Amino acid sequence: MTRLTFRGSGPGARCWSPCQGDNSPWQGMADRERLQQATARPLRGWNGSHVPEAPYDGPVTETLPPMGVDLFDVPTDDGCVMVARMSPSTAAPGRWQLPGGSVEPPEEGEMLDEGALRRNAARELLEETGLDSAPEGLSLWAVTPGENRSIGLVHLAPPRPAAVVRERFVAAAAAERAKGCDPELDLFTLVSLPDHLATLDGPHADYLEPVVRRYAQGPLQYGA
Repeated sequence: MTRLTFRGSGPGARCWSPCQGDNSPWQGMADRERLQQATARPLRGWNGSHVPEAPYDGPVTETLPPMGVDLFDVPTDDGCVMVARMSPSTAAPGRWQLPGGSVEPPEEGEMLDEGALRRNAARELLEETGLDSAPEGLSLWAVTPGENRSIGLVHLAPPRPAAVVRERFVAAAAAERAKGCDPELDLFTLVSLPDHLATLDGPHADYLEPVVRRYAQGPLQYGA
């Protein structure tokens, strides 16, 4: 699993070991244990709400940064990753990014552990792309910092043929339009090199180029 540099304190910062070396966005490996320690705690609210130090025996003291789940799909026939464009009705119209969405808060008394993150990722994969996958079939591959100390969790999905990716995406978008809704993503392409992103008109998510660049260094090991 790969990580992006993160600066700050609190639960978000505990997702990473201390950084050394240069300030390039990709440095070393994410600390899976620290990620679990930072997320597998009872929550009192969400997105900036307070989270107690374990065990809780007094006033809450820290906050959990906002989180999102981003997804890879790597077709077997050409080794590309899926990049999609936000539709005009969204908060970021025309922006190119990985398919994904927000992590939903756990039910009271439940833990936000790696299994819960996989279930969120599987839900987003189906909703955004029409591709289904069992949660245990998704592998947490990269962790990215974003705006407002948010954390992006990039999951690697099982490889699919490019033709299947196209078919499922078109069908999912058509199903949304049939219900009178605009799909969140209105266009997608498959890329394998950072240079390919330069051909995509419109803004790009800040993590997109580093993620694709790291992918191009490959090989990705699905399930690692």
